[in-house]
Amino acid sequence: LERYPHLVDAYYLSAKPENGYKVAGFPWKVAFKDLSDEDALKLKVFVKSNGADSDRPATVEKTKEGIWKVSEFSSLLSGVKDPEKN
Repeated sequence: LERYPHLVDAYYLSAKPENGYKVAGFPWKVAFKDLSDEDALKLKVFVKSNGADSDRPATVEKTKEGIWKVSEFSSLLSGVKDPEKN
């Protein structure tokens, strides 16, 4: 995160390299899509980032209690484009 301090912000829909990854006011929005069956206990989802050329995969798993938790997200930590300087 030292190299990309704007990495987390890059996943909010309002944050873009052009606006220095500034996040608009609440509610914050993130877009993702899944490619798995909803009845599955494990889903691969793809998270949109305005700082990347393609959506980033992550895996979520459903616990015995019915709560979805992220189990793999290393691609979300890949770098993003540097913010544009105005």
